[in-house]
Amino acid sequence: MVRWLEYRKKSMIKATQLTFAVLFSVVAITNAENWKPSIDWLKGASSNVIVSKAKAWENKYYRPGVSRQCANFVGEVMSSAGIQPPPGHSLARNWLKFGRPVVGSPRPGDIIVQWRGSRSGTAGHILIYVGNGQCIHRPTYSRAVSRVSLESCKPRILGIRRAR
Repeated sequence: MVRWLEYRKKSMIKATQLTFAVLFSVVAITNAENWKPSIDWLKGASSNVIVSKAKAWENKYYRPGVSRQCANFVGEVMSSAGIQPPPGHSLARNWLKFGRPVVGSPRPGDIIVQWRGSRSGTAGHILIYVGNGQCIHRPTYSRAVSRVSLESCKPRILGIRRAR
């Protein structure tokens, strides 16, 4: 009788384990359509980090009294997010060589490069898109880091770049 009870107990445990294994498999198969590779998760994580690092500078001064620092500000944000800025990153137009080009609408964390003076000139400006039609940038050497609407930037956009 004791042996039969031990056998029954072991059978119940195995049946319970099998039930959970089958249930887990069904859930995994059901969610397979929504599964995304881990690299997509990394892309989202880096863009969230870029946006949070940029927002941390909002209403603060980045190296006051020093001109042409919008590109260095973006380089600082990227470096603090663990992303290597492009060579010559202190010039806004050099960011057109960064990451990969974006066709269409920007996503949070994307870099927007604008022209200043003329489209074919060398001067430029750079912003970080943070979502909801807003960008963060360092407007001038005498003003704090602030937000501006994407709509106001559109006429001067040379390119939009994505880190990964």
